[in-house]
Amino acid sequence: MARIRGRAVGTARLVVKNDRAKIGRMAVLKGYRGKGAGKALLKRAIESARKKKVKMIYLHAQIPVIGFYEKMGFHCVGRLFMEAGIPHRKMVFSPIASRSFGARQPAARSGRKCGRDSRPGQRASAA
Repeated sequence: MARIRGRAVGTARLVVKNDRAKIGRMAVLKGYRGKGAGKALLKRAIESARKKKVKMIYLHAQIPVIGFYEKMGFHCVGRLFMEAGIPHRKMVFSPIASRSFGARQPAARSGRKCGRDSRPGQRASAA
Protein backbone atom coordinates (compact mmCIF):
# COMPACT_ATOMS: atom_id res chain seq x y z
CA MET A 1 0.00 0.00 0.00
CA ALA A 2 1.25 3.51 -0.80
CA ARG A 3 0.66 6.26 1.72
CA ILE A 4 1.16 9.98 1.40
CA ARG A 5 1.02 11.89 4.69
CA GLY A 6 -0.67 8.88 6.29
CA ARG A 7 -3.42 8.57 3.68
CA ALA A 8 -3.70 5.34 1.66
CA VAL A 9 -3.42 6.46 -1.96
CA GLY A 10 -2.45 3.29 -3.85
CA THR A 11 -2.23 -0.46 -3.79
CA ALA A 12 -0.62 -3.35 -5.66
CA ARG A 13 -0.65 -7.13 -5.34
CA LEU A 14 2.13 -9.64 -5.97
CA VAL A 15 1.19 -13.27 -6.63
CA VAL A 16 4.04 -15.80 -6.83
CA LYS A 17 3.45 -19.23 -8.35
CA ASN A 18 6.35 -21.57 -8.97
CA ASP A 19 9.10 -19.35 -10.37
CA ARG A 20 6.86 -16.58 -11.79
CA ALA A 21 5.54 -13.42 -10.14
CA LYS A 22 2.51 -11.49 -11.37
CA ILE A 23 1.97 -7.91 -10.30
CA GLY A 24 -1.69 -7.03 -10.31
CA ARG A 25 -4.47 -4.87 -8.94
CA MET A 26 -2.22 -1.84 -9.13
CA ALA A 27 -4.12 1.39 -8.61
CA VAL A 28 -3.42 4.93 -7.43
CA LEU A 29 -6.09 7.48 -6.56
CA LYS A 30 -6.54 9.92 -9.43
CA GLY A 31 -5.50 12.99 -7.44
CA TYR A 32 -2.21 11.34 -6.46
CA ARG A 33 -1.06 10.08 -9.86
CA GLY A 34 2.22 11.49 -11.10
CA LYS A 35 3.50 12.05 -7.56
CA GLY A 36 5.62 8.89 -7.25
CA ALA A 37 3.17 6.57 -5.46
CA GLY A 38 2.82 4.19 -8.42
CA LYS A 39 6.57 4.13 -8.99
CA ALA A 40 7.18 3.31 -5.32
CA LEU A 41 4.55 0.54 -5.37
CA LEU A 42 5.98 -1.03 -8.50
CA LYS A 43 9.57 -0.85 -7.23
CA ARG A 44 8.53 -2.53 -3.99
CA ALA A 45 6.66 -5.30 -5.85
CA ILE A 46 9.68 -5.94 -8.10
CA GLU A 47 12.04 -6.02 -5.13
CA SER A 48 9.74 -8.45 -3.28
CA ALA A 49 9.61 -10.73 -6.34
CA ARG A 50 13.41 -10.67 -6.65
CA LYS A 51 13.81 -11.67 -3.01
CA LYS A 52 11.71 -14.74 -3.82
CA LYS A 53 14.19 -15.59 -6.63
CA VAL A 54 11.53 -15.74 -9.35
CA LYS A 55 12.61 -16.21 -12.97
CA MET A 56 9.97 -13.92 -14.46
CA ILE A 57 8.00 -10.89 -13.32
CA TYR A 58 5.01 -9.89 -15.43
CA LEU A 59 1.76 -7.94 -15.39
CA HIS A 60 -1.26 -7.18 -17.55
CA ALA A 61 -1.23 -3.46 -18.35
CA GLN A 62 -4.16 -1.36 -19.48
CA ILE A 63 -3.26 0.38 -22.74
CA PRO A 64 -3.21 3.99 -21.41
CA VAL A 65 -0.54 3.19 -18.78
CA ILE A 66 1.86 1.10 -20.86
CA GLY A 67 4.31 4.01 -21.04
CA PHE A 68 4.55 4.09 -17.24
CA TYR A 69 5.51 0.41 -17.13
CA GLU A 70 7.96 0.81 -20.03
CA LYS A 71 9.77 3.54 -18.07
CA MET A 72 10.03 1.10 -15.18
CA GLY A 73 11.71 -1.62 -17.27
CA PHE A 74 8.80 -3.68 -18.64
CA HIS A 75 8.26 -4.56 -22.30
CA CYS A 76 5.22 -5.92 -24.13
CA VAL A 77 4.90 -9.51 -25.24
CA GLY A 78 2.08 -11.01 -27.25
CA ARG A 79 -0.91 -9.23 -28.64
CA LEU A 80 -3.58 -7.01 -27.15
CA PHE A 81 -6.29 -8.90 -25.25
CA MET A 82 -9.43 -8.04 -23.36
CA GLU A 83 -9.59 -8.48 -19.60
CA ALA A 84 -12.74 -7.42 -17.73
CA GLY A 85 -13.85 -5.64 -20.91
CA ILE A 86 -10.70 -3.46 -20.99
CA PRO A 87 -7.86 -3.76 -23.57
CA HIS A 88 -4.58 -4.96 -22.02
CA ARG A 89 -1.09 -6.07 -23.03
CA LYS A 90 1.05 -8.58 -21.17
CA MET A 91 4.32 -6.97 -20.07
CA VAL A 92 7.46 -8.66 -18.76
CA PHE A 93 10.14 -7.10 -16.59
CA SER A 94 13.54 -6.97 -18.25
CA PRO A 95 16.47 -7.95 -16.00
CA ILE A 96 18.73 -5.62 -18.00
CA ALA A 97 16.53 -2.65 -17.16
CA SER A 98 16.41 -3.65 -13.51
CA ARG A 99 19.71 -1.88 -12.76
CA SER A 100 18.08 1.54 -12.90
CA PHE A 101 14.42 1.76 -12.00
CA GLY A 102 12.60 4.49 -13.81
CA ALA A 103 15.20 4.95 -16.54
CA ARG A 104 13.64 5.37 -19.97
CA GLN A 105 13.45 2.00 -21.68
CA PRO A 106 12.94 1.15 -25.34
CA ALA A 107 9.41 0.33 -26.48
CA ALA A 108 8.42 -3.22 -27.33
CA ARG A 109 11.18 -5.43 -28.72
CA SER A 110 9.35 -5.58 -32.03
CA GLY A 111 10.14 -1.90 -32.50
CA ARG A 112 6.46 -0.98 -32.67
CA LYS A 113 4.75 1.19 -30.10
CA CYS A 114 3.69 -1.25 -27.42
CA GLY A 115 0.08 -0.18 -26.97
CA ARG A 116 -0.70 0.33 -30.65
CA ASP A 117 -0.07 -3.12 -32.13
CA SER A 118 -3.73 -4.13 -32.30
CA ARG A 119 -7.12 -2.53 -32.35
CA PRO A 120 -8.97 -2.68 -28.99
CA GLY A 121 -11.72 -4.85 -30.44
CA GLN A 122 -9.34 -7.65 -31.33
CA ARG A 123 -9.08 -10.59 -29.03
CA ALA A 124 -5.86 -12.54 -28.72
CA SER A 125 -5.20 -15.72 -26.84
CA ALA A 126 -4.78 -15.09 -23.13
CA ALA A 127 -1.17 -14.97 -22.09
